[in-house]
Amino acid sequence: AEGGGPWEFAANATSTDPQSTQLLLDNGYRPGYTVLEMGLDWPAFEASLNRAQWPSGFELRPVTAEKAPAIARSVDEAYAGEYPGNRYRTNMNVADYAAEIVQPPFDPSLIQVAWNGDEVAGQVIPVIERGRAEIYEVSVRPAYRRRGLARALLTRALLDLRARGIGVVRLHTVAEFPSRARDLYETLGFRVLKEFPRYRKPG
Repeated sequence: AEGGGPWEFAANATSTDPQSTQLLLDNGYRPGYTVLEMGLDWPAFEASLNRAQWPSGFELRPVTAEKAPAIARSVDEAYAGEYPGNRYRTNMNVADYAAEIVQPPFDPSLIQVAWNGDEVAGQVIPVIERGRAEIYEVSVRPAYRRRGLARALLTRALLDLRARGIGVVRLHTVAEFPSRARDLYETLGFRVLKEFPRYRKPG
């Protein structure tokens, strides 16, 4: 770790590779957290639309290069308390992130951003590549959670992808996030395809 603090070894193995998993366990590695790859079942999403509604107090605004820094700051703040003790969190370069989301392969017309007055409250950022979509980002600032905003933004993004004829939609999330993002995704029709435990061992 920086500054001579505690450090640890890191290794990865997927849920479909039991030999590698056992090798890591036999050598003292233990799961630190688990990344989930999820895929959208379109019929299940269609069935969820009767629960879709836009929460009051928020306004959608188009994404521009001038607004990108505010969006990046919102994403950064959204993850401030997700990893316990920030143990596994990677520090974001807000300026680089802001520049990234307004140039290919990102399409600003696909990005859904909710504002509360002059502040970005939450965002969903899809990316389309080679006919498939990845939900690159779903996040809501802590002050605006538990109002249905993430569901509303993600629903709008998926409707946009459906209108563009996208058949395959994937996203990744962390199983241990206290915001329980997995639960939201499952209610919208996403299903776990594969698990990627991130293994750690004290240095």
